[in-house]
Amino acid sequence: MSSPGLRNEQSLDISRNIGSDPVSTISIAISLNKHEQVIGTVRLLKTDTQFRRQGFATEVLDIAKKLMVDIGCEKSVLTVLASNESAIRLYKKCGYTEGEDGEMILPLNVSPQPFRSASG
Repeated sequence: MSSPGLRNEQSLDISRNIGSDPVSTISIAISLNKHEQVIGTVRLLKTDTQFRRQGFATEVLDIAKKLMVDIGCEKSVLTVLASNESAIRLYKKCGYTEGEDGEMILPLNVSPQPFRSASG
């Protein structure tokens, strides 16, 4: 799917807060790949140490996946170190599968919709 409205990479940050303090944050980038597919790339997912294993990372990842579907992304990708077994387990639990060179991929079943950037 090509998206004429997507000229440059667009970034989105989502945080789960307790009070005013963020406990889990995800940063995603929306861009076109070389095949003109809209891709959502997870650039960062972090959870404060004292709040790990309480579902916050899953929560922000689920929100990000829903946003990527709404935007029209065909898949979500991320890179994780092979030694980061807990992160790999989390991503697999959330539907990602292992690709090459530490890449994990999540196909997003979406109906083609053009992405419209905030400026256009």
